[in-house]
Amino acid sequence: MMCISRILELAANKYSQIYATRSVQHYYFTRIKVGRYFDREIWEDKITGEFSAPVLHRHRPFEDYVQVLLREQFLLRDLREAEPTADELKKSYRFRKLTRIPYFLFMRWEKS
Repeated sequence: MMCISRILELAANKYSQIYATRSVQHYYFTRIKVGRYFDREIWEDKITGEFSAPVLHRHRPFEDYVQVLLREQFLLRDLREAEPTADELKKSYRFRKLTRIPYFLFMRWEKS
């Protein structure tokens, strides 16, 4: 995974293209309610009860991530929200919840 500071470092080095991944937990899975989506928060919590140590969670609006890239002259070339296919829905009932809210957002950015 690549953090925002690493993306900025690459941008400063004048890379012509960048392929980066960043895992950002959807607010649906955090304890932040939709009404507090714009609050920037940091907290510790266990991912599930099966984990012994807590992890540090950060919530920021999506705009915070995108604005960093735009400010550093990156161009958004592609954006996709993963949606299960009919075949995937037949294979597992677990895919059904992906029809209600996207779990993944795929973006391709290019340094201008």
